[in-house]
Amino acid sequence: MRPDASENSQISSSTIVRAARGAGSHPHLASVLQQDQKSANIRVSLGVIRGIPFMRSNIYDALRLMRGPRQWVLEHPMLRRRATGLLYGDRDTPIDLFGTKLVVNTVEENGYYRLSRYLSRYKSLTLAQEAVVITQLALLMEDRDTFIDVGANVGLYACTIARRLKLCPGSNWVYAFEPNPATFLRLTQSCQPVKVSCHQIALSDQDGMLEFVAGGASNTFTTTANATAQHMLHKRTSIPSARLDQIPLAGERFVIKIDVEGQEHLVLKGAEGLFEAGRVKAVYVDGYADATAVEGFLSKHGFRLLDAITLDEISGGHFNLLALKREAHQIGNGTRP
Repeated sequence: MRPDASENSQISSSTIVRAARGAGSHPHLASVLQQDQKSANIRVSLGVIRGIPFMRSNIYDALRLMRGPRQWVLEHPMLRRRATGLLYGDRDTPIDLFGTKLVVNTVEENGYYRLSRYLSRYKSLTLAQEAVVITQLALLMEDRDTFIDVGANVGLYACTIARRLKLCPGSNWVYAFEPNPATFLRLTQSCQPVKVSCHQIALSDQDGMLEFVAGGASNTFTTTANATAQHMLHKRTSIPSARLDQIPLAGERFVIKIDVEGQEHLVLKGAEGLFEAGRVKAVYVDGYADATAVEGFLSKHGFRLLDAITLDEISGGHFNLLALKREAHQIGNGTRP
């Protein structure tokens, strides 16, 4: 991403006028920009742009004005810097972008600065968190590794990682498990362009049937045992359930993502055979109801508990939990077995 992305196109006309005056532009420029928010009348034959004389050698500047004052500002460095400084100041400042701490200048790297401000106001945005987590998980994938998406929804994680694996030599596999029947149909459509094995199964600690209820959106579909007042208890659906360690899976080691609205510990218990066999190298849990049970299970099997965004060590309950097998490839410290 370029730090000077076109976000500056939101500069207002009044700011452009003040910047034009401060930047020492042609004396008529400020009034021209103030009068015209949409476009500029260009009379090339007379060599005049709304009262601003120009040389025919500057015809390209005249043509640019046809696209409006905002675009004109973006293409004139001094005016652009002045307008940006009026809006955001001109100073070095620390920011947090996708868990990485940076120092930027509010003019020189204005795109990064504005993005950090936006994400800090809307911390639940997919862009702010899930994009970072997907990157971390993708970096963990090596030859003959398998990615398992438990609670795949429409396939954001599974499809993105499957696309990334096209760049990697060797053999890899991606599995997606989604119990919601309607969401599963969309998942299969999303996965058509990529190599993902989709299964409409509710992973748990036992084989059988589980009763689910819907909520206000597809990502709140959960079992009746985890239902709240925000669910439609009269709309119930029975879904086949299975243990993950009883499902035939390709690959030697597994990177597992879990987003199951309260069933996190049951999913882990149903995969215990894989943990005991040493085949799980990493687990990402997107929120979990029972911190003691989930963290205790992972710690018992020799996993480090990290913040999936910052990769700092954590304990005692955390929304974005990344558990890494201690002797496995560690993105936290760059070591390999």
